[in-house]
Amino acid sequence: MRKGARPPAVLIAAAICAVTIRANAQSPPLQELLDRTTAYVTEFFARLSNVVAEEHWVQEEGSSGRKRVLRSDFLLVTFPGLQGRMSFRDVFEVDGRSVRDASHQDRLLKLFVDPPQDAVRRAREIAEAGAWFNLVDIGTLSDPLITAGFLQTGFRPRFHFVRGGVEKSVGPDVRTVRFEEWQRPTVIKSGPDNDLPARGLIWVEERTGRIVKTQLKLGLTEIVTSYRWDDELQMTVPGEMRDSYPAPSARPGGISPRRNDFRGLATYSRFRRFDVRTTETIR
Repeated sequence: MRKGARPPAVLIAAAICAVTIRANAQSPPLQELLDRTTAYVTEFFARLSNVVAEEHWVQEEGSSGRKRVLRSDFLLVTFPGLQGRMSFRDVFEVDGRSVRDASHQDRLLKLFVDPPQDAVRRAREIAEAGAWFNLVDIGTLSDPLITAGFLQTGFRPRFHFVRGGVEKSVGPDVRTVRFEEWQRPTVIKSGPDNDLPARGLIWVEERTGRIVKTQLKLGLTEIVTSYRWDDELQMTVPGEMRDSYPAPSARPGGISPRRNDFRGLATYSRFRRFDVRTTETIR
């Protein structure tokens, strides 16, 4: 082609087509991206089941400056004889002081040797007992895995999803996906009859569906989880969780609420898988 001449239209069309094909290969449609993420989450929870990590959770209460440091075993448990999984924390140290006596050392084992219904009840009791050590009353909501769970097959239809932009600061092909819960009653409630619709962002690796980061908002409450690679398990695991609970609004008549804003930073380490043998202890 001589200098200055325009390329034939067919070549322009071919070039545009090639660019489009490359773009589509790199950026899957929303439905395909969600399907990849659901497949990833299914495998992720299966591999993380019956794994315990050490959680180091620093809590701070607003302007008072009060702080508390909790160390806990954080588990994702699959109960024998039941479908589904349950994550919970078993607090063993508060501000450097041990709070788990010898009589409680075998309670994790009992989760597996007891009948399934008793195991679920016992797990909830352990989680609720641990919540008593929180600096303020925030219940058992703070869970680094809660948002990833929304991408499971049984939960995904409850949400609307909107594809966002690429976040290269997080990863070369990591895209944000915005979600908002539309179905009622909601998964999480603030009371027996008070729906608490979930919304937020998920950072997803387009090629694999791997979740890199999540943000969950429930009213003014926010829980952000960042994930990292673990060499011991050879998989991605929660690295840290940042949670914040703004102070309740003033009561009618201008009465100030009793507690201040709450902020927490939890980090996760020492991930290890445990085997359960009903005639022995957890290994």
